[in-house]
Order: sequence, then C-alpha cells, then structure tokens
Amino acid sequence: MRNSRRGARGMLRCLVCAAVLCVATSAGAQEVCLSPWVWPEKTALGPFTVYGGQRFSLIVDENRDSTYLKNYDLALFVDCALKDGAMVRSYFVVNPEYRKHPQVQSSLWPIYLYWQKEVGSGTLQVGKVPMPFNYRNGFPEYHSQVRRITRIWDLGLHYASKPRNGFTYDLAIVNDGTSPAADSEGFSDKPAVVAELIQRIGRGAEVGVSGMMAHGREVSGIGEVDFDRLGAHFALPLGRRTMLRGEYVDFTTLTQCSSLSPAYANKDGSGFVLEGVHQLNPRASIFANYNELERDESTPSTVRTLTLGGRYKFSNNLYLIPELWFVDDELPVGDARRDDNRYILTALILF
Repeated sequence: MRNSRRGARGMLRCLVCAAVLCVATSAGAQEVCLSPWVWPEKTALGPFTVYGGQRFSLIVDENRDSTYLKNYDLALFVDCALKDGAMVRSYFVVNPEYRKHPQVQSSLWPIYLYWQKEVGSGTLQVGKVPMPFNYRNGFPEYHSQVRRITRIWDLGLHYASKPRNGFTYDLAIVNDGTSPAADSEGFSDKPAVVAELIQRIGRGAEVGVSGMMAHGREVSGIGEVDFDRLGAHFALPLGRRTMLRGEYVDFTTLTQCSSLSPAYANKDGSGFVLEGVHQLNPRASIFANYNELERDESTPSTVRTLTLGGRYKFSNNLYLIPELWFVDDELPVGDARRDDNRYILTALILF
C-alpha cells in the first residue's frame, strides 16, 4: 500500500511537470547550435568497426586530504556488421586493476554486448543491453547524483521506436535492472520492466518520462526488496547557444554504490538535477549543474552538489574537461556513503 500511494504521487508529479514543460517548450523552442558530443570516426577492420577512449584525471579530494591522478578504464567500442542489416554491438572496459573496481569483475569486462536489428518501426536489441535514461545527455556535461540512482546493463530485450511526429519510446525487460554488474549474483532473476517516453517539440526541446519496476526481489543477506524508479525530464533551448535541461526522479531503494546498502533497502528517496550549458565557440563550452539527492526520506541523508565546468576540444581525439565540485552532504564525516568536495582536471583521449 505504501508503494502504491507513493507511486501514484510520483506519477502525478511527473505528469504535471511534463505538461507544464510541454507548454513552455512549445512557446519557446528555438534552433540549437550546441556542439553535440561525438566520437571520432570509427576505424574499419573488415566487418568490424572500432573506436575507444581513455580518460585521466587530476583530483584534489578534500575529504581524503589528498591530491592524486586517477587513470580510468580504457573504453573499447566494437561493432560487427552481419547480414540483412543486423549487427553485434559491444562496449568493453579494460582495467588491469579490476579488483579495485566494484563494477568490474575481470580485466576485460563487457558493459554491454547485444545483437541489434531494425524490426517494424524500431530497433530490437537482445543481449546485455543498455538503457537510455542512465546517460541520456551524454558525457561530460550532465553530471548528477540522480544519474546514478539506477544502472542498467543487463541481459534482456530492448526495443527503441523510430521518431514519429517527434515521439519516441523505449521498452525493455531485463533480468536484473537494479545495480551494477558486480551485484548480479546477489539478486534473484526476477525480471525488471523498464520504459521511457519522449516527445520532442520544435527544434531542440523535449519532455519525457521514464521508469523501472522490479518488486519482490530477493537480495542475499537482506531479504525481499522492492526497486522502483519514476522520472520526468526536459530540455529547453534558450537561444542558439544555450540549453537548459533537468530531471526529477522518485525511487525506492537506492542502488547508487557498488553494492546495495541494507540502510537503503525498501526506503523511499528522490532527487533532481538542473543544468545550463552554453557554447562559447565551436571548440569550447561551459556548464553549471546543481543537483540534490535525498537518499532516504526518513533520515537526514541529502547530498547537494554544485558543479561548474567546461569542455575544450583541441582536436577530434583530445578533449580537456575542467570541473569544480561543491558538495554539501548531511551524512557525517567518516561515513562510507558520504560524498565529498572535489576539484577535477580531466583529459579525455579518443581514438
């Protein structure tokens, strides 16, 4: 009953938000000249195409009182063309020190790996599939605690429709839609149902709702747990170079970390993010991002983050991404779940 009432309340919020934003975007949609995030041209090797990226970050961490260089996983994207327009798509991370990484279980770990083919008025994916609302707005502008509430790269079916009058939808059934891959052995195999609906308006504006439902999942060491996610998002161009976008999410059971904390099992939470991006010139953009995440509505556990940053494109294969994070976390110092202040200078190399 608790989840039913809360789900109805969250759905009402999302629908009202989407309706108001729909009216606003209809009145104010303009052409957007922001430079989109793009990978370099893929390298063709027979039926295969390959591209990848490596990121390095210099991080000043106030909580740890230390400055260190972090070498992120090497990302490899490989596509293989098959007959009749079908293809196999994969995204692997290469991490020799994988035992230090909570989401990776081997030095070469598949984030997703699936077969894809156009079917009817959309695209069908079968295998270990990604879901779009995890990283909808790309990297690196849209940083947010809200993005990490649910991560879905799991075995199942995913169908994405082609646009029709600006409307698209995504539907999926996956065997574990609750957490990073490292947790999959700790959960039962009851499927999770995932969906997203998006309406694009004019040139550059959009509103949408997304959700996930996975009830009664048995978690090792914890018991039966419900996992839900219901969100509404928008994107609104403000002139030719500026974009305002945001999202609100209601959820049950936070799975933000590498494993589920018993403290968050069956607990209701919510979060929102609001971000503005401005294109200075064809090579440079700046952004400001504010987000709040209430991990558990029943206890003081809110984290508030203001991120200022930008992106500079030296070439198609080299980006510089400076970021400055200001974090206010209600969890006490020393709590393993606490966030902290960070100052980050990132270099991303593409190939």
